[in-house]
Amino acid sequence: MSDHTLASFELTCSGAPVQAEGTTRDGRAYYFRARHSTIRLSIGHTIDDAIEGAGPTVYLTIDSGGEHDASWMPPELAEPLAEWMATVALAQEDDS
Repeated sequence: MSDHTLASFELTCSGAPVQAEGTTRDGRAYYFRARHSTIRLSIGHTIDDAIEGAGPTVYLTIDSGGEHDASWMPPELAEPLAEWMATVALAQEDDS
């Protein structure tokens, strides 16, 4: 069995904002977006649900002094960060 939470990852925009979407191992859709100083990952039954934040959601705020630091995240950091955020989101769902 895979240790990964994400089954697929597609970078749909590589800067300002950095965006990605795909599916989790249990078949749900997720949406990842890094814009301004906020990074968000939401999980839903469909991609529209995930974009709307209808399911488990995790937010991270980047406070490094730059107002748009998340928007210019190096794209190679997006997938491992999305993996970690999805793991946290699903763990919170399991705890509720």
